[in-house]
Amino acid sequence: MKKYIFLLFITVFVFQGCATTGKLLRYDGVYKRVESKGSIDYYQIVDESHFKAIYNHQGTEEQALEKLKNAKKILYTNRPEGLRFSSRSGSLVGSGEIKRNPDGSLLNSFFLVVKNGKITKRIDYRDTMATNIYTIKGKKIFQKNYDGIIPLNNNVFITEYLGLYGIRNFEGKEIIKESCDFIGKLNEGYGRISLNGKWGYINKDGKIIIKTSYDYANDFKDGVAPVKVGNRWFLINQKGKKVSKNGFYKVGKYFSKKFVPVKTGERQPWSYLNTENNSIHKIKTPLYTMYEKIGMIVLSDYKNKILVDLDGKLVLPYFFPYVWPVNNDRFIVKAGKKYGVVDKKMKKIIPFIYSKISYLTEYDSKKPFFTVKQFNDEGLFDYNGKIVLPTGSGSISQLSKKIFKRWYFDGTKTKLYKVGLEKPIFRAGSIERVFPDYFTFKNQEKWGVVDTSGKIIIEAKYDKIERGAEKQFIVKDGEKYGVLDVNNKVVFDINYGFLNFKKDCYHLSKGNTSYLYKNKLKEFKDLGVVEIFDGNYMKIVKKADGWKFGVIDVNSNIIVPASYDDITFDKKSKTFITRKKRVKTAN
Repeated sequence: MKKYIFLLFITVFVFQGCATTGKLLRYDGVYKRVESKGSIDYYQIVDESHFKAIYNHQGTEEQALEKLKNAKKILYTNRPEGLRFSSRSGSLVGSGEIKRNPDGSLLNSFFLVVKNGKITKRIDYRDTMATNIYTIKGKKIFQKNYDGIIPLNNNVFITEYLGLYGIRNFEGKEIIKESCDFIGKLNEGYGRISLNGKWGYINKDGKIIIKTSYDYANDFKDGVAPVKVGNRWFLINQKGKKVSKNGFYKVGKYFSKKFVPVKTGERQPWSYLNTENNSIHKIKTPLYTMYEKIGMIVLSDYKNKILVDLDGKLVLPYFFPYVWPVNNDRFIVKAGKKYGVVDKKMKKIIPFIYSKISYLTEYDSKKPFFTVKQFNDEGLFDYNGKIVLPTGSGSISQLSKKIFKRWYFDGTKTKLYKVGLEKPIFRAGSIERVFPDYFTFKNQEKWGVVDTSGKIIIEAKYDKIERGAEKQFIVKDGEKYGVLDVNNKVVFDINYGFLNFKKDCYHLSKGNTSYLYKNKLKEFKDLGVVEIFDGNYMKIVKKADGWKFGVIDVNSNIIVPASYDDITFDKKSKTFITRKKRVKTAN
């Protein structure tokens, strides 16, 4: 599970609670930390003059410390994760490697000025980005910039400022103040939130609907979520009510409402909990690894695996050294040292004679084809176990529903096959898919186009061919680009310095003039169009202003002024997220 957390490089000067007390745990260049007492960490933060003295300091540690003896401003915080330094990894927690300038100072850092226990100023000495959002009508949503912004849904955004997270709506109105340690993405309509060290859940509108009362919380799945209270785990439903009477030592990673793997103690065997009736059932085999696949779970000891459904019932009656469910009626299993495929009645679909079996679902997920490997040779079976391509040298890939290629590792040749035909329909040095019925091929370093019958549509005489609009191809000849259709007719002359296709639009450029084609050709002089967002909006660049980016619409109306270092488009909320490098004092 990917976490939507904006990581923030933070550098502060942390010292003893006073000049003569406390235990120094770590000193790393310009960074210090002191010993924690309970849940409170004691930090001493210097003012700007002290910061500059150390930031530019090239002397010894003792000389640096001497300059900071008189710093007395102290910040007390119960959020050590925001400022904690890991002595084990030598980096700020969660932020990865610390990069340094040649003089040893931190490359990316900022400094907080604290008066009377409150942050009053932030001074940036790094390439951090000030982030904001514009609507497609050109309205700037937030009055101030944030360190990070990510859409929670179409109308609500997670905002980050000074290492804390909050939630605001499309009008910029505050729903949750930037005071949370963590806010996660929605899962089944619920997102995790951590506030003052306690965890709870928010809904799609960003409102807390399950109070932050847990020591930890995991995502919801199938209507239930594991939460931690003290050192025990419980299961709750989406109303926040416990669905398990007793707590558990451990809860499995993959589960459903009817099948939640649990351990009552560290040395106790795995069982599974049915949250619908709060019943616990023993698992007869010791669980080593477990993962869910297509409504099934593989239980495993150190040698063998067995397949059960989400009710705990056996799907296949035997243990296997390996079992992988392709769907509800096809299973790749291993018997002895060889692999085969069986159905749910244990009928053999593919014999157990292969060293490896994979399945191809890109073009037909319900009834996929199987590739098999025997020594270094590969073959192809259909869903019912009929041989499509006998085992032979070369690797097999699927290009469309009934078209496959067999390619050779030395790059000398590739053969194109059609299901039902024994012999290849086409041969080339390389073959790639561009449309379901059309493929690019390469011969003698030049590219052309062939169809599903093996007929050449475009001769191999271009340096590059890419997909354009439906049944159209972007071709490159030398340093010039153009567009041809499947009848080899010219759509755009091969005379443009740049050409790409995105969202039903062609973007072309010739000299200092850019063009946009969507039903008709529109010209934009002296305007560098670098990206088409959705066919109606374009990311532009002003080189004279130091490569600053903005957004215009197809009628050349300015949506976002060209004053930002980076702009991205969020499809769900239909907003433009802008980023600008901060100056030394951030808002």
